[in-house]
Amino acid sequence: MWVEEFHKLFAEATERYTGRRQDLSLVEREVADVRGGGPITTGVLRAIEESPSWDYPRWWPRLSVGLRQPVRVPSDLSSSSNRHAVLNQLYERLQHIEVVSVIMRFTVPQEFGIISPPVAHLLALPPERDHVAYLLGYESILKAFREHYEKAWRVADVDMTLWSAAHLQTEYPGLAEEMYRDEFFQEARLGNLLGGLGKYYRQTRGNQIILAKAMLKTDYNLAAVIAGKVHDALRKHVTLDEFAKRGITRERLAN
Repeated sequence: MWVEEFHKLFAEATERYTGRRQDLSLVEREVADVRGGGPITTGVLRAIEESPSWDYPRWWPRLSVGLRQPVRVPSDLSSSSNRHAVLNQLYERLQHIEVVSVIMRFTVPQEFGIISPPVAHLLALPPERDHVAYLLGYESILKAFREHYEKAWRVADVDMTLWSAAHLQTEYPGLAEEMYRDEFFQEARLGNLLGGLGKYYRQTRGNQIILAKAMLKTDYNLAAVIAGKVHDALRKHVTLDEFAKRGITRERLAN
């Protein structure tokens, strides 16, 4: 299955992307004290950004610079308020949600993965004005994948699988084809696309026609249903004379 195969290919994906294989489990062990109840300190952040076991992207800001006071990770991260509290603290100090996700991925891999543009694009993640909500939304998607495929994985493992898939689609076209045909993957991706549309979309007749026109390239049957609904609604409220004033002929209505 594509999920299992791309998970196995993570080491190859990191080698192709960075030039050498990465061992993220070693980084996790270097900061294991946090999972034992220890705080996130500048020392923890230096261990992540300076670890020889992976390549901290040079375009990210240095983790340890913005953290002046330690941040303690609550022992119970199943609580929504606890997750918000620790993420808000980190984001307020670091002002970079990808970097916050890196910290959480290595200190609490059971609950977090790293937000990255390749995976965000693969999943068609909609943008969020609230960066913490964006990270939490991403983690909920990763958990949904884990539950659907019934994997005894951590959230970080699901993230690694999707990162591998995003980077190795060309090299493994058969697996990529299986992934894109997977109904759950399709539903998750389409849900994200429509979720992004829903943030700015208003259900006016004009917007519905725009949506129908956009759908023509993908699914003309669905486009016809949307346009037909608009047509029927307008005919109930607008006389033919009013249509004529707008330059819409009887023949055009019939078609």
